[in-house]
Amino acid sequence: MPRRILTVLRAESLLNDGTALVLLAVAIEVVTDERPFSWSGTALAFVESCAGGIVIGAAITPLLIPVRRRLPEPLLHSVLSVATPFLAYLPAELLHVSGVLAVITCGLVTTRFGPRVIGSDARIQAIAFWEVASYLLNSALFILVGIQLPAAVRALTSVSLAQAAIAACAVSAAVIGTRLLWFYSVPYRVRFLDRRPQQRDRRITAPQRLPLAWAGMRGAISPAAALTVPAVAI
Repeated sequence: MPRRILTVLRAESLLNDGTALVLLAVAIEVVTDERPFSWSGTALAFVESCAGGIVIGAAITPLLIPVRRRLPEPLLHSVLSVATPFLAYLPAELLHVSGVLAVITCGLVTTRFGPRVIGSDARIQAIAFWEVASYLLNSALFILVGIQLPAAVRALTSVSLAQAAIAACAVSAAVIGTRLLWFYSVPYRVRFLDRRPQQRDRRITAPQRLPLAWAGMRGAISPAAALTVPAVAI
């Protein structure tokens, strides 16, 4: 696929994951009575968490760029890349905003300026390191989910396992169907309303739109989110 489409695919899926996790955290607070429910209050909490995380992530990056300029060895760049998510996440958590979006924003901004301050040898080493690290972390997470699954099934008492599986499939189909419908309807309305030449240059074909339509919460994010759901009686 074209580089532009791949960039949109990666960035949009990261933002989807981040905002979905924020919404899940707000929903859990409401369900567990940590936050009283109201449409305005819940919406405000969601916006505050998202905006706060983005601001903190964007603020951390300018502090790290000068440090990266002065690092003498490629190995130190890899070490800093490991520390950077914690440097963005922890302040956001202390301020009770989205640490996930803070990390994502910090990463996206750093990527924008990275080639100017990080040498090619350091980037090659960091990419190789994170490929191995992400594989190991994903594998460990799926193993953890597999360990927890039998206990979760045994604790399911409000409905039968078949009913729970049908409900899960119905929700998944609704979410995937809505996203596919959006990607194959809204862009054509935009084309009809916006006839500017620059808008035509940004258009993509229907086959290229299909991978974008499938890019939602992927991989280990969904199991990790499921592990955060508390076992409480509602």
